Amino acid sequence: APMEITLAGLGMGSPACRTREVEEAIDQADILLGAERMLAHLQPRLEKRPYYRTEEIMEYLREVQDQNCLLERRRVVVLFSGDSGFYSGCQSLYLALQEEIRTGGLQAVVRVLPGISSVAYLAACIGESYQDAAIYSMHGKTIHNLAGKIGRSPKTFLLTSGAKDIRQLG
Repeated sequence: APMEITLAGLGMGSPACRTREVEEAIDQADILLGAERMLAHLQPRLEKRPYYRTEEIMEYLREVQDQNCLLERRRVVVLFSGDSGFYSGCQSLYLALQEEIRTGGLQAVVRVLPGISSVAYLAACIGESYQDAAIYSMHGKTIHNLAGKIGRSPKTFLLTSGAKDIRQLG
């Protein structure tokens, strides 16, 4: 039977901020993959691995399949912080999975479940819409002419990785 792979956004990280659909996928998971901090308090049926990079996840999934563990359908859930479709590593993994399935390297079905993005959450908390906002992310990258970009928009949301990005921004 093919693996059932779910790519799931965890939202803000708090269980209260997860969608019910993501929570159900986690509860039914045989295998959980994701950053160590996301896996810390979760317990899948079989195992969890602190894998979040596309290459290591793909290698692991091939190993699981090669070990002939697929006598029954395995439910694999890969966890992503925030929203799976908003500045997320989900897209690169999704494309790699689709290619591996297309070429016969993996027998799997894939679905993507969104989480609540930090921008949507913050906007709701402050009573502000974000449909007319410029949105940029400094998470793991450099934005050229950020001051100019912020200056061109009356409303800007900026995602950061923490204190280091805030200092860089200053």
